[in-house]
Amino acid sequence: MDLIYNLIQPPGVALVVAASGALVGLRRKRLGRFLVAFGLVAAWVLSTSACGTTLLRTLQSETPLQPGQAWPAAGAVVVLSAAAREEAPEYGGVSVDPMTLERLRYGVFVHRQTGAPLLVTGGPSSPGLPSVAELMRRVAADEFGVQVAWVDGDARTTWENATGSKALLAAAGVDRVYLVSHAYHLPRGRACFEAVGLEVVAAPTGHAAPCEFTLDAFFPSRKGVRDASMAVHEWIGRIYYAVRGWIDG
Repeated sequence: MDLIYNLIQPPGVALVVAASGALVGLRRKRLGRFLVAFGLVAAWVLSTSACGTTLLRTLQSETPLQPGQAWPAAGAVVVLSAAAREEAPEYGGVSVDPMTLERLRYGVFVHRQTGAPLLVTGGPSSPGLPSVAELMRRVAADEFGVQVAWVDGDARTTWENATGSKALLAAAGVDRVYLVSHAYHLPRGRACFEAVGLEVVAAPTGHAAPCEFTLDAFFPSRKGVRDASMAVHEWIGRIYYAVRGWIDG
């Protein structure tokens, strides 16, 4: 499954098209050449920050909360995990990854601004490891000095983040939450939480800044590949969730 997933991510999907063109060209030269050329050009474009960052920004539709202004009230701050950093010997072997840390940091900020208790949610990144939610709880306590009120360590997907959080919060009578995730992912997260009956105050973080369309932006880069991959992953997630009927298409 990981191989298939990687092949449909940029720039892998474009290179698959190019490789297919080389095979097709054995029988149909004109079509094969077209596919090879198209695949290589697409691989180049999808590896640039001009493309990747632009794609990522198309997903950022939630308005950020503004410090210093009055925020709508909510009964909890729910922080969605990303993943774990499995090789972190400096922290005892495993810790949260940078994206999860960025979300947790902002969740703590929202908690301190509002006084609403924290809920962290996310299952293990790999079998045998602590849940990402448990790792988040440890970081919140040890590094931010904040105690987490609820830990959902079973959720493996955004949909399970929503259903698990709903179950925990129902017992406390909480039906409105601040929802923290990266700006590009939060619209799908919000749709899931609203689908299970929770009211959501969007609290996006990690916004992708506008791309500066300099010459460098049109050459392949690690940032371009990363942004394009995250954007394609999220669009696939939205389509899949819509097909499953979990969110509106």
